[in-house]
Amino acid sequence: MSYITILDELKEELKNEKRRFEYCLIEKRDISKRIRQHRELGVFVGKGRDILLNGYNYHLRGACRHRKTALKLYNKLKFCKALTGGGHLTAHPTPTIKRIPLTIENDFGEADRILESGVVTSNYLSENYFNERIENDFTGTYPITIERITDYDKFIRVLLDDTITLNKNIDFSINFEEWKSGYKQDGTRQIKLNKYLKKQGFSQYTLDYYSQQIKTEKRLFLTVSDRVQHITGMSFYSNEEWDGIGGTSCQDPRQEYEECKRLLPSLHDNKLLVAFLHDSLDDLEQMNGKMLARTVCRIVNVNGKQFLIGSNRYGNNETKDELEKALRQVNSFNVFSLEQMEGGEMHFEDTNGSFYLDYHEEVHVCESFEDNVLCDCPACGGTGEYTITTRNDRDVEITCPACEGDGQIEQYVYVDIDEYIDIEDEEEMKPYNEGYYHYGNRIAIPLNYSVLGID
Repeated sequence: MSYITILDELKEELKNEKRRFEYCLIEKRDISKRIRQHRELGVFVGKGRDILLNGYNYHLRGACRHRKTALKLYNKLKFCKALTGGGHLTAHPTPTIKRIPLTIENDFGEADRILESGVVTSNYLSENYFNERIENDFTGTYPITIERITDYDKFIRVLLDDTITLNKNIDFSINFEEWKSGYKQDGTRQIKLNKYLKKQGFSQYTLDYYSQQIKTEKRLFLTVSDRVQHITGMSFYSNEEWDGIGGTSCQDPRQEYEECKRLLPSLHDNKLLVAFLHDSLDDLEQMNGKMLARTVCRIVNVNGKQFLIGSNRYGNNETKDELEKALRQVNSFNVFSLEQMEGGEMHFEDTNGSFYLDYHEEVHVCESFEDNVLCDCPACGGTGEYTITTRNDRDVEITCPACEGDGQIEQYVYVDIDEYIDIEDEEEMKPYNEGYYHYGNRIAIPLNYSVLGID
C-alpha cells in the first residue's frame, strides 16, 4: 500500500506554485511588451489602456503572491526533510489482500442464546426475523496488516507546524523507528522522546499529541459477515474492552437497554452486514470475547455497482483506529468506512429493514383522582326547566330548582383505580442506522462518489 506523505504533498505543492509563478511572470512580461508597443504606436489610450494596465497589475500581484508562497513551501520542505532525516516516508509493501470465504454456517441456536442473555430480547426467536442477505461479494475474512507510517506522518505534520510557529532552527531529526519506540538518541544517551521534545521547546499540544498516538503494528483479521449469530452478537461478542456501555454497547442484550430490540430489524434487513476485527481465523468458531471492534455496514447500489459502507465504529481508541485502517485497506473490494464518505452527497435507496413488532404489556394502574366537575343536571336533563303537576292535574314548566336554570351542577367526584390492564399495540422497528437516515422502507446515506471511483 502506498501513502501520500507530507514530503510528497510539499513537493507537489511547491512544483504547482512554481508553475503558477512562472505563468504569471510570462503573462506579465507579455503584457508589458504590448504596452510598450502601444505607446510607440500612440494608441495606449482609452479602454484598451485600462485593460492592459489591469491585466498587468493582476499578473504582477499573482507573481508576487505565488513567489512568496513558493518560498514558504521551500522552507517548509527544507524543515520537513531535516525533521525526518531526509528520508522518504514509505510503508513496507503490503501483500495483496485475498478474501477468505466464510465457511461457518448460520447458527440460530447461538443467535437465540444471545437474545436470551437479556430480559428485553429473551422472548424473541432469531429465525422469525432473519432474512438471507442479497447476493454480494463482500462476506469473507480479510487478513490485515496494521502499519503506523501514516501516524508517523501525522506526527511530523504537527511537529512541522510547531517548528514554524516557534521559528525554531532544525538541528535534529526524528525517524520512524524513534517515533515508534518512544526513545531518542541524544548524544551518547537515550532519552524518552517526549522528554526530548520538551527539551527542544515544543508545545504541550505536540507532547500530548505524541503521547496519545498508537504506535503498535500488528496482524489482524477483518471479517465481513451476514451470519445470524454475528449480526445478533454485534456487541455481545465484544472483548468487553470497548469504550461504550459496560465495555460493549447498547446493542448487547446483557445491558438490558430497550435499544437492543433493534437487533431484530437488523436481522430483518437484507442489505445489512457487520464488519469486525479479531486476532485469529479460529476466533470465528467461537466468538465469545473475541470481537476487538465492529461497524455495521450497508450494501448500496450505484450505477449498477455494489458498495459496502460502514457506520459508526465501536471499540476502544486503539481498535477503532485499527478498524478504520482495515476498512481503508479493503477499498479495492468496494468496502469503505463512514469517514471516507465525508463531503459526499446523499444517496437514496429502498430497503426492507423496517417492520412492525407486536407489543404486549401488562400495565398496573394504581391511582386515585378527585375533582369538582360540572355535569348535566339530573333533575332537568340539562334544559334548565322542570315540569310540575298542579292539584288540578295541569303540567306547569318552572325553572329547575336543582340547578336554578343553569342546566349544570357542580359535583365532587372521587375515583380510585387499582387494576392490571393488558396492552396490545404495534411498534415500528428500524434497524441499527448510525451515520445515515432510515425512513421505514427507504434510507438516505452520504456517498463520496470521488472516493468510490464513480464519475
